[in-house]
Amino acid sequence: MRLYNYKHAKWAIAILHLLSFRRSNPQTEVSHCDISGDFAAFTICFIMSDEEPVDPKQELEARCKAPCTRPLKEYQACSKRIQGDESGHKHCTGQYFDYWQCVDKCVATKLFTYLK
Repeated sequence: MRLYNYKHAKWAIAILHLLSFRRSNPQTEVSHCDISGDFAAFTICFIMSDEEPVDPKQELEARCKAPCTRPLKEYQACSKRIQGDESGHKHCTGQYFDYWQCVDKCVATKLFTYLK
């Protein structure tokens, strides 16, 4: 829970005005309001949910790996080919990026339906 204290009347009025438009938001509540003279002091509590947010991208990546088997097989074949290379000059970076580009392209088409 985060607490924010505001002690100037201008800010208090502006924030109360904003909160009047957000009454439908159950996670924001004014816990104390004491207006006296030129100053107002109150605390706004932003209550966070106890649930951990779930990242839909990880689930979508798992689903999108199946259609990208061709680039994955190319990467695995390259990795197997260079496994005995002691010089360190050979690499499979291109195949690796091709595989993840395929996965990301698949995820991108579905991910934005989850975002608000």
